Amino acid sequence: MKKIIHSKDFISMPWKNGGGTTREIFRYPETGEWNFRISIAQVNQSGPFSIFNGFMRHLLLLTGKGMVLHSETGDYIMDTPLVPYTFSGEISIDAELISGPNTDFNVFWNQALYECSIEVIDNPIEKNIVLGASEFCYIYTVADDQCLCLNDIAQEIEIKANSIFIHLKTIS
Repeated sequence: MKKIIHSKDFISMPWKNGGGTTREIFRYPETGEWNFRISIAQVNQSGPFSIFNGFMRHLLLLTGKGMVLHSETGDYIMDTPLVPYTFSGEISIDAELISGPNTDFNVFWNQALYECSIEVIDNPIEKNIVLGASEFCYIYTVADDQCLCLNDIAQEIEIKANSIFIHLKTIS
């Protein structure tokens, strides 16, 4: 299966605390409680991250000056676009904006169900992708603001520069 999701198809929702909005790119399952989600957040003010027990997260800065993430494990300065930061959704994090709003890219996965890796593609490449029945990949192209979802395929795929390649595998 090969499916392209365009930005007009993304679902946008305001945060309960009023500090930003989230555009949901992909979720599984599509209804009810999800076990995997890709989203883009517009962060308008400093404040705490939501807790996601049982989940892991990849977080990347897309636009803005970044933020300092304060947690019990120490501080992490996220100020360079497209550099992944991976952490447990169970950790209490307070984000301090460096200078104004940011946009970030988020990948959440239930760590009891999936293994998830992420790779940033800096330059255009041809990538040979071989996926089994329990594997999926998602390619988000920043410039096009669209996501390509793939599963159960074996083919050569052209990936544009400044793309985020996500590989998800079901744990047996």
